[in-house]
Amino acid sequence: MTDTVLSIPSTSSNAIAIPRVLWWFREWPFWKTFLEGLGCRVVTNDPTRPTPRRRDRICTIVEESCYPMQLLLDRTLALANAADAVFLPRLISVRANGILCPRFAGVPDIVRIALEGTTAPRPTMGQGLTAVGWTRHTGRTSPTLLSPIVDAREGRRAVRNAYLTVAEALGADQRTARIACRHAAAVQQRFDAELEQRINLLSPADAFNPQIPLPETPPSTPDFRIALLGHPYITFDWEFNLGIIAKLRSLSVWVVPTESVPSKRADSAVRKLDKNVYWISGREALGSALFFLKRGGIDGIIYLSCFKCGVDGLLLDVVKSAARRQTNVPYLALTLDGHDNEVGLMTRLEAFVDIVRRPNK
Repeated sequence: MTDTVLSIPSTSSNAIAIPRVLWWFREWPFWKTFLEGLGCRVVTNDPTRPTPRRRDRICTIVEESCYPMQLLLDRTLALANAADAVFLPRLISVRANGILCPRFAGVPDIVRIALEGTTAPRPTMGQGLTAVGWTRHTGRTSPTLLSPIVDAREGRRAVRNAYLTVAEALGADQRTARIACRHAAAVQQRFDAELEQRINLLSPADAFNPQIPLPETPPSTPDFRIALLGHPYITFDWEFNLGIIAKLRSLSVWVVPTESVPSKRADSAVRKLDKNVYWISGREALGSALFFLKRGGIDGIIYLSCFKCGVDGLLLDVVKSAARRQTNVPYLALTLDGHDNEVGLMTRLEAFVDIVRRPNK
């Protein structure tokens, strides 16, 4: 799979927009640091403001998809006037032993079709970059859609080379690109190690800003530790999940995300099942659930799923069956579909925390 290779004009300001959707919630520190290391100004959606929802013909392209895919177009269009280019990788796999949701691979095409109203251009020999015209929507000349093909099944070098093609399109030399890539990887590694603390100690707007350090003042000891499992673009998107992490924190809960379980341990738990789980984020969530149910260390489990998500439709029953066999660990499954009933969500969380509290009385 290859796309047309294009470069950003040298007269541009090299402002790159990265919509706050999908795998942004896992790779944002790396993407931001890497592009800034190439001399770009990186912009994303304001995490403190709700996303303007479109209700025109563009919505029909993804109306049958899950809600995160619908947010893809809304948040991409919200950045249309903010940058010369949009960074939307064609993500196939980020780990050697699995793949992402197949829709991820089509993200650049979804955006292109939505904005151009045409089918994708004929693939030609290239390095994973493609262009998209936004003139009819913004009145400006066409920015560039940077979509490197990321497939970790081809090896680490292939993933690195995918990002180096972006540096080449931006006019960066190889030495600068490699230094930026190494620095971005170090920033991402440090961020991953701090993720659990960041979501519990910082605001939603600050938690994913790698430039904001953790507070030096030690936090008060929460009453409970509850695992919040699911795809990262569900568990960490406060607008989609109605700020569930902040709500749990207000109930004196320390939130333990899927990512707190090392990948090797999650994989080990999943391998004991009769069949393999190929979807990476679903495999991580399922493996974390099985790990917590067997090893403990938490007072309850909340699994956030997305309406219309085929992966969740399969995995929820597996987690539910495993939770039933571990009656000492309270379990709550919440399915979200973009509704805004915060009162109903808070009522369910309060009831669940009350169930968790009972054994301590």
